[in-house]
Amino acid sequence: MGVNVAPAVPFQHSNGCRRTDIGIAVNSSTTPLISLRAVAIDTETTGLDARTARIVEIAAVRVNGLEVEGSVALQQLVRPDVPVPESASRIHGLAAHDLEASPRFADIGLAPRDVMNTAVVIGHNVGYDLAVLDREYARAGLEWIAPRSLDVRALARLAALIWRTMASILCAAGSGLKSAGGTGRIRMHSLRRRCSCGSFHS
Repeated sequence: MGVNVAPAVPFQHSNGCRRTDIGIAVNSSTTPLISLRAVAIDTETTGLDARTARIVEIAAVRVNGLEVEGSVALQQLVRPDVPVPESASRIHGLAAHDLEASPRFADIGLAPRDVMNTAVVIGHNVGYDLAVLDREYARAGLEWIAPRSLDVRALARLAALIWRTMASILCAAGSGLKSAGGTGRIRMHSLRRRCSCGSFHS
């Protein structure tokens, strides 16, 4: 089960600040992101439609907290047994002749499943990778339970939204407090604390 984004729910920060104006990632777990045992995955495929795309390469690395394990956990070329469009080859550099001696997904399907195991799977637009994997496992007749996942692209967008919102609030407040002198500085500091929970400093 993946981490879901819930609409506008209150979030209690450790120092008492609350934010209710944006959707945030919520789950029953309270594990900090930097403490996650995770696996970062990436797939190269024959197309962009997850319903029909076939995997031509899959790679994975293990991540423990802020440390990436030195060795690659998985890197495997896969013969898709369907044509590899030139448009796809231009992206990942793999053509049909590069994959002729590679195993089919049905022959290597247990490897990615074992690497992911109980870890949180992370990646850029990882929902696409997991959807393609889901279809590949179904075609191969192999058991597959979708892992918990975290899309770093979604996190990046959320972070950008938060910072833009903070900047807009602070700029608007600053323009209205230019003539307030010392009192304005105190009010600005208070606003900064309410909006960013101490992330901004005077």
